[in-house]
Amino acid sequence: MTVMNLFNLSGKVAIVTGGARGLGRQAALTLAEAGADVAICGRSTDGAPVVKEIEALRRKGFFAKVDVTKSAEIEVFVEEVIHRFGKIDILVNNAGIGTRGQSLETVKDEEWHEFIDGILNTVFYMSKPVARHMIARGQGGVIINIGSIAGLVISNLAPRYNVPYCVGKAGVTHLTKGMATNWAAHGIRRSVKGSAAFQA
Repeated sequence: MTVMNLFNLSGKVAIVTGGARGLGRQAALTLAEAGADVAICGRSTDGAPVVKEIEALRRKGFFAKVDVTKSAEIEVFVEEVIHRFGKIDILVNNAGIGTRGQSLETVKDEEWHEFIDGILNTVFYMSKPVARHMIARGQGGVIINIGSIAGLVISNLAPRYNVPYCVGKAGVTHLTKGMATNWAAHGIRRSVKGSAAFQA
């Protein structure tokens, strides 16, 4: 048995948020290399090249422009993936926003909400319809949330102030624990991955 046999995802369907670039692109291509068909989404409009890369691996690919902080847009996207691929087995919640180096007292209310929406709320908004689908199918599934060591410690050193980012990632870690206990009975395995990973 080869290493790839252990990670064989033939016949599986995956979603990767923020899959058009960076870590999301790499996750999408790795899943495709392991045999999964992959749908990606994000706010950018440059997903077509990644779909071509997925298809070059002889897997089906799909991209949609989705604001992952908007639950209504996510619901439409999830239904489209189910329509195109028939099911969803794997979700990788990768989309997020980075720290901006702002000292906490300078962060505006709207910026705070943007961080919580872009880092934490999107994980809830995307996971909810996918989990409903997995529960209805009765065959379980896997949901992976991209976390960070910043979710466990406040690395707030000048000039790289990042408290809003740390709080958002801490929320992702705790939300993952809650989802794990909530959905374990349905065979939905969850984990948060990052510099310091919690396996649920």
